[in-house]
Amino acid sequence: MSKQTDLVDISQDGVPSAFKPTYIGGATYVVTVASVGGVNKFHIAGVANPTLSFLKGNAYVFDLSDSSNAGHPLVFKTSGGSAYTTGVVVTGTAGQAGANVTITVAASAPAALLYACSVHGDAMGNTIAVAAGGVLNIGTFNYFDNGTLAANTTVSFASVPTTAQWKYSFTPSNIATPYDLANTSTSNTVNFSVSSQDTSPRGLFFKPDGLKFYHIGQAGDSVYEYDLSTAWDLTTGSYVRAFSISSYDADPEDISFKTDGTEMYIVGQDGNDVFQYTLSTAWNISTASYTTTKVVNSQDTKPNSVTFKTDGTKMYVGGQSSTSVLEYTLSTAWLVSTASYTQNFVTSSSNEAIELSSDGTKMFVSDGNNIKTYSLSTAWNVTTASLTSTTNIGIGALGIAFKSDGLILFITEQTNDQVTAFPLVDLTTVTLPSAVVETVPAISSIRKTTYAFTTLNGGTTVNLIDETPQSTDAGAIGTYTFGRPANLIDYSMGATATGIVPTSNSTGSAPYYNASGWNNYHAGAELSGTWRCMSEAYSTGTLSWSGLWVRIS
Repeated sequence: MSKQTDLVDISQDGVPSAFKPTYIGGATYVVTVASVGGVNKFHIAGVANPTLSFLKGNAYVFDLSDSSNAGHPLVFKTSGGSAYTTGVVVTGTAGQAGANVTITVAASAPAALLYACSVHGDAMGNTIAVAAGGVLNIGTFNYFDNGTLAANTTVSFASVPTTAQWKYSFTPSNIATPYDLANTSTSNTVNFSVSSQDTSPRGLFFKPDGLKFYHIGQAGDSVYEYDLSTAWDLTTGSYVRAFSISSYDADPEDISFKTDGTEMYIVGQDGNDVFQYTLSTAWNISTASYTTTKVVNSQDTKPNSVTFKTDGTKMYVGGQSSTSVLEYTLSTAWLVSTASYTQNFVTSSSNEAIELSSDGTKMFVSDGNNIKTYSLSTAWNVTTASLTSTTNIGIGALGIAFKSDGLILFITEQTNDQVTAFPLVDLTTVTLPSAVVETVPAISSIRKTTYAFTTLNGGTTVNLIDETPQSTDAGAIGTYTFGRPANLIDYSMGATATGIVPTSNSTGSAPYYNASGWNNYHAGAELSGTWRCMSEAYSTGTLSWSGLWVRIS
């Protein structure tokens, strides 16, 4: 089918309807500055300070790389003149290569905004009308292109004629929420083997700039140091050195550092202590020398993990015997000998690893296979913790750490003697109106997707009649296959059947087509759903010749 034919809707009586497209996605604006009547104005695509329209959920990029933008930083304001920064990301300096300002319009955005110059005021820009995103005016258009979705989008249908057919097209994108383990990506993980250094890796710590990481190794009773030539990217890692701690603890469990890298802390079960070392050269463990100790066996006889508040005034120990996170106050910041026990929170876990978010409002506890996320209603106070989610890792997470912005989870994976990075991202989603009666296939990859809808009653009931691209497991309506019916009987063109097997005979293999292209499938697995025969399919009684089928439900 040609591109032209793809874009033509067919009315209910079979007569082609006029193609009436509209673009409802985000946009990129190329911005320059030029004088109009002696006053500098922002020009967008050559037009002096035009009024703009935004739709909620979309992202709009203002390209400020032209040199005329130098000295004219573009900002957003409310209609009342207050700065508006929600969803705004500034990259570079106006007038220099790569400079831009991106705004992802939040659902809570006001109905009117302004774009202006932070130096020369509102007169350089103009107003921006903000409307709800995802509203499809079926009475005016029959093809809606939402571009790349920058946020989760809810679609609604408006002005629907009694009889109508229309399409909605979009491309999902990755979105990320700091410290949200519900978005843990298992498809984009990166691994770094540490087996050459230690076959029993435990606690884990990353330097705040992401250019180094450290882990405890129980096989060698040592701390191991690694460099990352690209911050937070394990694929650029290289081993640097080891530092033995066996003279102080032969059963080390976890490691932490002062934020400037001049103090190192080890918790171990040999003496149930937290040991402190001073580094004469920050972040270089070969310069470490023992300083002092805090004994914690009055609270727990098997301490597993340790971490600190970012200002060093609190210490947290994960206890295996007490199944609790123990909180201590340090009268002298970062000096563990001044720590005094204050309170605890029972996790009913072995607390193999614990970590807190940079603002102290989230706590993460690993039992090795699961990481529990807790919200702290009072920052850094463990007694205010409440469980919000449990994420199954299932690979022996005995050390956990986060990228400084909370968008990557790192674990030491004892099962495979490696450090693993999990990006905390998810795909943007589309929510359709309840009038759509079919189940919509889940979005699983970043590919342009088009939904085709039809109604015979003004939108009271809407049928999803096609979804492309199809899923790779023949799970989506509109998937095509060459195959045979499992019941080995003849089917004429247009007939429907269930239990289609994608193969040319009962023992061989045959081509199978989906969004990823043509594949060969071995006989045996029946495809779910109802399929329509697009060419006659013959049977010999024991074998069946392949026909072309399309899934319709």
